[in-house]
Amino acid sequence: MLKFFPDTPPRFDIALRDAKSKTARTRALAAQSLANPPDGMRGAAVEALRPLLSDEDVTVRYTALASLGEFDDVESLPQILAFMNDKAQPLRELAVVVASHFDDDRAHEAILNALDSEHPEMRFQAIVTLAETKNPAAIERIAPKLKDEDAHVRAQAALALAKFGDASSAGALMTLLESREHAADAACALGELHVQEAKPRLVELAERTFAPLEVRAAAAAALIQLGDARGNEVLRSILIGWRASARSYAAQLTGKVGATALVPDLATLIDKPRGADPLVVVQALVRLARKDESAQTLVTKLGRRTDEIGRVARTTHFDDE
Repeated sequence: MLKFFPDTPPRFDIALRDAKSKTARTRALAAQSLANPPDGMRGAAVEALRPLLSDEDVTVRYTALASLGEFDDVESLPQILAFMNDKAQPLRELAVVVASHFDDDRAHEAILNALDSEHPEMRFQAIVTLAETKNPAAIERIAPKLKDEDAHVRAQAALALAKFGDASSAGALMTLLESREHAADAACALGELHVQEAKPRLVELAERTFAPLEVRAAAAAALIQLGDARGNEVLRSILIGWRASARSYAAQLTGKVGATALVPDLATLIDKPRGADPLVVVQALVRLARKDESAQTLVTKLGRRTDEIGRVARTTHFDDE
Protein backbone atom coordinates (compact mmCIF):
# COMPACT_ATOMS: atom_id res chain seq x y z
CA MET A 1 0.00 0.00 0.00
CA LEU A 2 1.24 3.49 -0.83
CA LYS A 3 2.30 5.59 2.15
CA PHE A 4 2.81 9.32 1.80
CA PHE A 5 5.17 11.11 4.14
CA PRO A 6 4.51 14.70 5.30
CA ASP A 7 8.18 15.48 5.92
CA THR A 8 9.90 18.21 3.93
CA PRO A 9 12.03 16.73 1.10
CA PRO A 10 15.79 17.16 1.64
CA ARG A 11 18.11 19.46 -0.30
CA PHE A 12 19.21 18.07 -3.62
CA ASP A 13 22.74 17.22 -2.50
CA ILE A 14 21.39 15.34 0.49
CA ALA A 15 18.79 13.62 -1.69
CA LEU A 16 21.55 12.16 -3.85
CA ARG A 17 22.94 10.52 -0.74
CA ASP A 18 19.56 9.56 0.75
CA ALA A 19 18.50 7.76 -2.44
CA LYS A 20 20.65 4.88 -1.15
CA SER A 21 19.32 5.01 2.42
CA LYS A 22 18.21 1.82 4.16
CA THR A 23 14.95 3.54 5.18
CA ALA A 24 12.09 3.53 2.69
CA ARG A 25 10.72 6.84 3.91
CA THR A 26 14.10 8.49 3.39
CA ARG A 27 14.43 7.06 -0.10
CA ALA A 28 10.93 8.23 -1.02
CA LEU A 29 11.62 11.76 0.17
CA ALA A 30 14.89 11.74 -1.73
CA ALA A 31 13.11 10.66 -4.91
CA GLN A 32 10.68 13.53 -4.48
CA SER A 33 13.49 16.05 -4.12
CA LEU A 34 15.38 14.69 -7.12
CA ALA A 35 12.57 15.85 -9.42
CA ASN A 36 13.87 19.42 -9.07
CA PRO A 37 17.63 19.39 -9.67
CA PRO A 38 19.67 22.59 -9.72
CA ASP A 39 21.16 23.72 -13.01
CA GLY A 40 23.61 21.23 -14.43
CA MET A 41 22.49 18.37 -12.18
CA ARG A 42 19.81 16.76 -14.35
CA GLY A 43 22.03 13.80 -15.22
CA ALA A 44 22.85 13.14 -11.58
CA ALA A 45 19.17 13.23 -10.68
CA VAL A 46 18.24 10.74 -13.39
CA GLU A 47 21.08 8.38 -12.44
CA ALA A 48 19.93 8.42 -8.81
CA LEU A 49 16.28 7.84 -9.72
CA ARG A 50 16.66 4.95 -12.14
CA PRO A 51 17.55 2.31 -9.49
CA LEU A 52 14.61 3.44 -7.36
CA LEU A 53 12.20 2.22 -10.04
CA SER A 54 13.13 -1.29 -8.84
CA ASP A 55 12.92 -0.46 -5.13
CA GLU A 56 11.33 -3.04 -2.85
CA ASP A 57 8.97 -0.39 -1.45
CA VAL A 58 5.94 0.56 -3.58
CA THR A 59 5.88 4.15 -2.33
CA VAL A 60 9.51 4.63 -3.34
CA ARG A 61 8.81 3.17 -6.78
CA TYR A 62 5.79 5.43 -7.21
CA THR A 63 7.68 8.56 -6.19
CA ALA A 64 10.66 7.68 -8.40
CA LEU A 65 8.33 7.09 -11.35
CA ALA A 66 6.62 10.43 -10.79
CA SER A 67 9.97 12.23 -10.55
CA LEU A 68 11.43 10.56 -13.64
CA GLY A 69 8.37 11.77 -15.48
CA GLU A 70 9.84 15.24 -15.22
CA PHE A 71 12.86 14.26 -17.33
CA ASP A 72 11.57 12.21 -20.29
CA ASP A 73 14.42 9.76 -19.74
CA VAL A 74 14.28 7.52 -22.81
CA GLU A 75 16.59 4.94 -21.24
CA SER A 76 14.00 4.36 -18.51
CA LEU A 77 11.07 4.10 -20.93
CA PRO A 78 10.92 0.27 -21.10
CA GLN A 79 10.74 0.07 -17.33
CA ILE A 80 8.18 2.86 -17.20
CA LEU A 81 5.97 1.04 -19.69
CA ALA A 82 6.34 -2.18 -17.71
CA PHE A 83 4.64 -0.47 -14.78
CA MET A 84 1.42 -0.49 -16.82
CA ASN A 85 1.17 -4.16 -15.81
CA ASP A 86 2.12 -3.62 -12.17
CA LYS A 87 -0.10 -5.19 -9.52
CA ALA A 88 -0.41 -1.80 -7.77
CA GLN A 89 -3.20 0.29 -9.32
CA PRO A 90 -1.61 3.71 -8.59
CA LEU A 91 1.58 2.65 -10.36
CA ARG A 92 -0.34 1.42 -13.39
CA GLU A 93 -2.22 4.69 -13.74
CA LEU A 94 0.85 6.84 -13.16
CA ALA A 95 2.76 4.91 -15.82
CA VAL A 96 0.17 5.95 -18.41
CA VAL A 97 0.55 9.59 -17.42
CA VAL A 98 4.35 9.47 -17.46
CA ALA A 99 4.39 7.63 -20.80
CA SER A 100 2.40 10.49 -22.33
CA HIS A 101 5.41 12.77 -21.77
CA PHE A 102 7.42 10.84 -24.35
CA ASP A 103 7.37 11.55 -28.08
CA ASP A 104 8.12 7.91 -28.76
CA ASP A 105 6.19 5.32 -30.78
CA ARG A 106 6.58 2.77 -27.99
CA ALA A 107 4.89 5.08 -25.50
CA HIS A 108 2.11 6.00 -27.94
CA GLU A 109 1.37 2.36 -28.69
CA ALA A 110 1.38 1.41 -25.00
CA ILE A 111 -1.17 4.11 -24.19
CA LEU A 112 -3.41 2.99 -27.05
CA ASN A 113 -3.13 -0.60 -25.83
CA ALA A 114 -4.16 0.54 -22.34
CA LEU A 115 -7.58 1.32 -23.83
CA ASP A 116 -8.14 -2.45 -23.92
CA SER A 117 -6.78 -3.17 -20.46
CA GLU A 118 -8.74 -5.49 -18.18
CA HIS A 119 -8.52 -2.75 -15.54
CA PRO A 120 -11.16 0.00 -15.94
CA GLU A 121 -8.94 2.61 -14.28
CA MET A 122 -6.34 1.99 -16.99
CA ARG A 123 -8.88 2.42 -19.75
CA PHE A 124 -10.08 5.59 -18.05
CA GLN A 125 -6.58 7.04 -17.68
CA ALA A 126 -5.66 6.16 -21.25
CA ILE A 127 -8.69 8.09 -22.50
CA VAL A 128 -7.82 11.10 -20.32
CA THR A 129 -4.24 11.04 -21.60
CA LEU A 130 -5.21 10.69 -25.26
CA ALA A 131 -7.70 13.54 -24.95
CA GLU A 132 -4.93 15.81 -23.71
CA THR A 133 -2.78 14.99 -26.75
CA LYS A 134 -5.65 15.97 -29.08
CA ASN A 135 -4.30 13.58 -31.69
CA PRO A 136 -7.21 12.95 -34.11
CA ALA A 137 -5.90 9.44 -34.74
CA ALA A 138 -7.09 8.52 -31.24
CA ILE A 139 -10.76 9.13 -32.07
CA GLU A 140 -11.40 5.75 -33.68
CA ARG A 141 -9.80 3.99 -30.71
CA ILE A 142 -11.76 5.97 -28.10
CA ALA A 143 -15.16 5.82 -29.82
CA PRO A 144 -15.86 2.15 -28.95
CA LYS A 145 -15.45 3.01 -25.28
CA LEU A 146 -18.79 4.80 -25.40
CA LYS A 147 -20.14 1.27 -24.87
CA ASP A 148 -17.62 0.23 -22.21
CA GLU A 149 -18.93 -1.88 -19.36
CA ASP A 150 -17.65 0.69 -16.84
CA ALA A 151 -19.74 3.85 -16.39
CA HIS A 152 -16.74 6.06 -15.62
CA VAL A 153 -14.96 4.89 -18.76
CA ARG A 154 -18.07 5.55 -20.86
CA ALA A 155 -18.39 9.04 -19.42
CA GLN A 156 -14.75 9.88 -20.01
CA ALA A 157 -14.93 8.58 -23.57
CA ALA A 158 -17.86 10.90 -24.32
CA LEU A 159 -16.09 13.91 -22.84
CA ALA A 160 -12.85 13.05 -24.64
CA LEU A 161 -14.55 12.75 -28.02
CA ALA A 162 -16.17 16.13 -27.43
CA LYS A 163 -12.70 17.61 -26.92
CA PHE A 164 -11.86 16.37 -30.40
CA GLY A 165 -15.00 18.04 -31.72
CA ASP A 166 -16.55 14.66 -32.52
CA ALA A 167 -20.33 15.01 -32.33
CA SER A 168 -20.83 11.23 -32.25
CA SER A 169 -20.68 11.56 -28.47
CA ALA A 170 -23.74 13.85 -28.34
CA GLY A 171 -26.15 11.12 -27.27
CA ALA A 172 -23.85 9.96 -24.49
CA LEU A 173 -23.35 13.56 -23.34
CA MET A 174 -27.12 14.06 -23.18
CA THR A 175 -27.28 11.04 -20.88
CA LEU A 176 -24.51 12.48 -18.71
CA LEU A 177 -26.64 15.55 -18.02
CA GLU A 178 -28.50 13.26 -15.61
CA SER A 179 -25.28 12.55 -13.72
CA ARG A 180 -24.49 14.83 -10.81
CA GLU A 181 -20.78 14.03 -11.23
CA HIS A 182 -20.56 14.77 -14.96
CA ALA A 183 -23.46 17.14 -15.69
CA ALA A 184 -21.38 20.34 -15.75
CA ASP A 185 -18.71 18.91 -18.06
CA ALA A 186 -21.36 17.37 -20.30
CA ALA A 187 -23.23 20.67 -20.56
CA CYS A 188 -20.07 22.50 -21.55
CA ALA A 189 -19.27 19.85 -24.14
CA LEU A 190 -22.76 20.04 -25.66
CA GLY A 191 -22.40 23.80 -25.98
CA GLU A 192 -19.02 23.52 -27.65
CA LEU A 193 -20.41 20.95 -30.08
CA HIS A 194 -23.44 23.18 -30.75
CA VAL A 195 -25.90 20.36 -30.18
CA GLN A 196 -29.21 22.16 -30.63
CA GLU A 197 -31.19 19.09 -29.56
CA ALA A 198 -29.80 19.58 -26.06
CA LYS A 199 -31.34 23.03 -25.63
CA PRO A 200 -34.57 22.00 -23.81
CA ARG A 201 -32.65 19.93 -21.26
CA LEU A 202 -30.05 22.67 -20.82
CA VAL A 203 -32.78 25.26 -20.20
CA GLU A 204 -34.27 22.97 -17.57
CA LEU A 205 -30.91 22.54 -15.82
CA ALA A 206 -29.98 26.21 -16.02
CA GLU A 207 -33.26 27.37 -14.52
CA ARG A 208 -33.54 24.68 -11.86
CA THR A 209 -33.28 26.63 -8.60
CA PHE A 210 -31.85 23.86 -6.46
CA ALA A 211 -29.46 22.35 -8.98
CA PRO A 212 -25.74 22.71 -8.11
CA LEU A 213 -24.57 26.18 -9.13
CA GLU A 214 -21.72 24.75 -11.19
CA VAL A 215 -24.20 22.72 -13.24
CA ARG A 216 -26.50 25.72 -13.70
CA ALA A 217 -23.56 27.88 -14.79
CA ALA A 218 -22.33 25.29 -17.29
CA ALA A 219 -25.82 24.80 -18.72
CA ALA A 220 -26.25 28.58 -19.02
CA ALA A 221 -22.90 28.93 -20.81
CA ALA A 222 -23.91 26.17 -23.22
CA LEU A 223 -27.18 27.99 -23.96
CA ILE A 224 -25.23 31.12 -24.86
CA GLN A 225 -23.15 29.06 -27.29
CA LEU A 226 -26.41 27.76 -28.76
CA GLY A 227 -27.66 31.31 -29.28
CA ASP A 228 -30.17 31.32 -26.41
CA ALA A 229 -30.07 34.59 -24.45
CA ARG A 230 -31.64 32.95 -21.40
CA GLY A 231 -28.16 31.76 -20.57
CA ASN A 232 -27.06 35.34 -19.91
CA GLU A 233 -29.65 35.84 -17.19
CA VAL A 234 -28.74 32.62 -15.42
CA LEU A 235 -25.02 33.41 -15.48
CA ARG A 236 -25.76 36.92 -14.24
CA SER A 237 -27.77 35.54 -11.34
CA ILE A 238 -24.79 33.42 -10.30
CA LEU A 239 -22.29 36.26 -10.72
CA ILE A 240 -24.30 38.63 -8.51
CA GLY A 241 -26.22 36.17 -6.33
CA TRP A 242 -25.69 35.69 -2.62
CA ARG A 243 -24.06 32.26 -2.91
CA ALA A 244 -20.37 32.59 -3.79
CA SER A 245 -19.42 28.96 -4.37
CA ALA A 246 -19.59 29.11 -8.19
CA ARG A 247 -18.93 32.80 -8.77
CA SER A 248 -15.39 32.30 -10.09
CA TYR A 249 -16.52 29.43 -12.30
CA ALA A 250 -19.34 31.55 -13.72
CA ALA A 251 -16.87 34.36 -14.43
CA GLN A 252 -14.54 31.94 -16.22
CA LEU A 253 -17.40 30.62 -18.36
CA THR A 254 -18.58 34.15 -19.13
CA GLY A 255 -15.25 34.89 -20.76
CA LYS A 256 -14.98 31.53 -22.44
CA VAL A 257 -18.33 31.76 -24.25
CA GLY A 258 -17.98 35.47 -25.06
CA ALA A 259 -20.95 36.69 -23.02
CA THR A 260 -20.29 40.40 -23.58
CA ALA A 261 -23.65 41.35 -22.05
CA LEU A 262 -22.16 40.45 -18.67
CA VAL A 263 -19.16 42.80 -18.82
CA PRO A 264 -20.75 45.25 -16.32
CA ASP A 265 -21.36 42.41 -13.88
CA LEU A 266 -17.75 41.27 -14.13
CA ALA A 267 -16.56 44.85 -13.66
CA THR A 268 -18.29 45.08 -10.29
CA LEU A 269 -16.43 41.98 -9.10
CA ILE A 270 -12.97 43.48 -9.57
CA ASP A 271 -13.03 45.65 -6.44
CA LYS A 272 -15.87 43.81 -4.69
CA PRO A 273 -15.28 40.17 -5.59
CA ARG A 274 -17.72 38.75 -3.02
CA GLY A 275 -15.92 35.44 -2.97
CA ALA A 276 -14.86 35.42 -6.61
CA ASP A 277 -11.20 35.23 -7.56
CA PRO A 278 -10.41 38.70 -8.98
CA LEU A 279 -7.71 37.26 -11.23
CA VAL A 280 -10.20 34.87 -12.83
CA VAL A 281 -12.51 37.83 -13.38
CA VAL A 282 -9.70 39.80 -15.06
CA GLN A 283 -8.88 36.86 -17.31
CA ALA A 284 -12.54 36.68 -18.35
CA LEU A 285 -12.49 40.40 -19.17
CA VAL A 286 -9.34 39.94 -21.27
CA ARG A 287 -11.16 37.31 -23.32
CA LEU A 288 -14.18 39.57 -23.76
CA ALA A 289 -11.99 42.54 -24.71
CA ARG A 290 -11.35 40.88 -28.06
CA LYS A 291 -14.94 41.56 -29.08
CA ASP A 292 -16.28 44.21 -26.69
CA GLU A 293 -15.10 47.81 -26.52
CA SER A 294 -16.19 48.39 -22.93
CA ALA A 295 -14.25 45.31 -21.80
CA GLN A 296 -11.22 46.49 -23.78
CA THR A 297 -11.38 49.90 -22.07
CA LEU A 298 -11.66 48.28 -18.66
CA VAL A 299 -8.74 45.91 -19.28
CA THR A 300 -6.58 48.82 -20.43
CA LYS A 301 -7.45 50.69 -17.24
CA LEU A 302 -6.75 47.66 -15.07
CA GLY A 303 -3.41 47.19 -16.82
CA ARG A 304 -2.21 50.48 -15.32
CA ARG A 305 -2.49 49.08 -11.82
CA THR A 306 0.71 48.04 -10.08
CA ASP A 307 -0.75 45.05 -8.27
CA GLU A 308 -1.34 41.45 -9.39
CA ILE A 309 -4.58 42.44 -11.10
CA GLY A 310 -2.64 44.89 -13.26
CA ARG A 311 -0.03 42.29 -14.13
CA VAL A 312 -2.67 39.77 -15.19
CA ALA A 313 -4.48 42.39 -17.26
CA ARG A 314 -1.25 43.24 -19.09
CA THR A 315 0.13 39.75 -19.64
CA THR A 316 -2.79 37.32 -20.04
CA HIS A 317 -3.05 35.63 -23.44
CA PHE A 318 -5.00 32.58 -24.56
CA ASP A 319 -4.05 29.77 -26.92
CA ASP A 320 -7.14 30.31 -29.04
CA GLU A 321 -6.17 33.90 -29.84
